[in-house]
Amino acid sequence: MIKILRKADTLYLQENRYKKPKEIFKFLFKKIKKIHKNKKLLNVVDIGCAAGEFLYHLRKNLHHVELYGFDSQNLLLRKAKKNVKDVILIKKSILSDFNKYKNKYDISTCLGVISIFDNFEKPLKNLIKITKPGGKIFLQALINDFPIDVNIKYSKSKNWINGNPKYLESGWNIISKDTLIKFLKKCKEIDNFKIYDIKHTYNQKKNINDPMRSWTVMINGKKKIINGLNLLIPEKIIEISLKDLN
Repeated sequence: MIKILRKADTLYLQENRYKKPKEIFKFLFKKIKKIHKNKKLLNVVDIGCAAGEFLYHLRKNLHHVELYGFDSQNLLLRKAKKNVKDVILIKKSILSDFNKYKNKYDISTCLGVISIFDNFEKPLKNLIKITKPGGKIFLQALINDFPIDVNIKYSKSKNWINGNPKYLESGWNIISKDTLIKFLKKCKEIDNFKIYDIKHTYNQKKNINDPMRSWTVMINGKKKIINGLNLLIPEKIIEISLKDLN
């Protein structure tokens, strides 16, 4: 049996993008700021916060709100603690037992994490569990407009020995929109949801040292994101509103 590992997380240790927020961070901040204006928030949590870049952007621009971050990697949390101030950081996997945090957060975010897992249901159920009734969940995930679910495992050529890879890597699974919608409609806690396409306006250069780092290409006059899997990245934002029990 070939081991399946998650190696990509260590890349966040080598980068420093706190002061250059991603477009998705800006998009989500506008959403959260609008919610905060209409309904005073008490807290926001980012599940799978990695080195805390999104939390850094929120803390810089969102005041009088408690911010929390969960991640399973000690080294990433250590970097986050060093660079992000006034945020509560906790070591915990999204697959863990979250009963302690049930109905705790006004807004839960989970960016680029769901696509790591072959089965997205348990992570998403945990996000629903920790979010207050009437609260919001924002996901960034790879979503296929066609009714096909794709589970990807890959190996870099340098890792092959005697005709077999030493290990396989995961992290680019694609959920079909059809499968996701069926699941969301079955969840009694969910009031409604919206799915947004992410429009890329910037140019991202190819990293010649790491072909798994995404870059920008032009296809039919539109900017698209591609990576070394020769995969066009179908990124979307899912906004989930939970039922208010009051």
